[in-house]
Amino acid sequence: MQDWNLSPLSIAAARDAWRKLEAYAPRTPFLSHAWFDALVSVAGERAGLACYRIEAGAGMRAFGCIGRRRVRRAQVIPSRTLFLNQTGDPELDRLTLEHNGLAGSEETEPMALHALLTELLENDAGWDELSLGWLSAERWQALAPALADLPLHVNVIDRKPCYYVALDGIRGLDDYLAGLSRNTRYQIRRAIRGYGNGGSVRLEQAKDPEQAATWFRALVSWHQANWNARGRTGAFAGDFMQRFHEHLVVHETVSGAARVLRISGPEEPLGYLYNLHAGDYVCNYQSGFRYSEDPKLKPGLVGHALAIGRAATDGCGRYDFLMGDSQYKRSLANGVTEMLQIRLQRPRLRFRLERALHAWARAGTDPDAGHAAPGRHGEKPVRMNGQGDAG
Repeated sequence: MQDWNLSPLSIAAARDAWRKLEAYAPRTPFLSHAWFDALVSVAGERAGLACYRIEAGAGMRAFGCIGRRRVRRAQVIPSRTLFLNQTGDPELDRLTLEHNGLAGSEETEPMALHALLTELLENDAGWDELSLGWLSAERWQALAPALADLPLHVNVIDRKPCYYVALDGIRGLDDYLAGLSRNTRYQIRRAIRGYGNGGSVRLEQAKDPEQAATWFRALVSWHQANWNARGRTGAFAGDFMQRFHEHLVVHETVSGAARVLRISGPEEPLGYLYNLHAGDYVCNYQSGFRYSEDPKLKPGLVGHALAIGRAATDGCGRYDFLMGDSQYKRSLANGVTEMLQIRLQRPRLRFRLERALHAWARAGTDPDAGHAAPGRHGEKPVRMNGQGDAG
């Protein structure tokens, strides 16, 4: 086994390190330099992140940050918790980082994570558990065997579906629509006709930071209005959420890492999509639409279909709706995976009791609890990724 070395980095050095690794192996917008830079720029010292370069052999193989916070679950379970690439601050972590992991090569990530955890276990007694956040089931399957020898209990506290469109072999909008169910394809085409036929519905990408910021504010306004009308807070409630994403939009429109799309009819905008890009990977982070009293007009379905067709034409490999279940995701996707929220826990009596209580509660409400994987009993993420906004 290779010897791994960990080096703590200042925020300035971490920015440079993250940029270099991203050029080597871009994988997901949530592990990009753009995301990290927006977080530390907007949150400042409040983020409280400790950053590490993880090396073996000739050079750097991985990079990650650790947040730290004392938490108390159910008002009785205290925990000194570490957070991978998150701060532990509830307001800041409303960003809901998905597809988490270490930045760098996927090939060496399992052993790099093992090295990071070994360092924390051997030289930092001030923590009880480490939250890996949300990561895909496939990524966890690749990581788990490398961590099996560590004195840590794996606690899967929540799981959610994650729908996506695999774009391999799809050449554009017509190709994409042909692969949908007959009913979904009919609804989209009927809506396009209702807006004034295909030539009257346009998809545009903001061409500069100023335009992107203007469109983004319109998206936020419509998104918040739709959610507030249902008695919900919406994804952009709170000053930090808006400042973070405005920073990302303004600073990354030119690079293409953040893209604001406008869907317009013959006379006025129908809605906006806010997408994040890393390499050929596209994640739809949020949306805001103007709804009509006519149920046949579906700006969300039309907008996503046009955006997916554009992504296919541009040579992208995947359009990810991110985690959460809703009808529009099921209708538009051609694939689904699972996102897991995982904590790695040191041996603590209070954690054993907590897990026993959760198992007892599940057994009391689910007749198949003894046979199924752990259910959803953790905190739900605050960010509502377009659920209900795409009809």
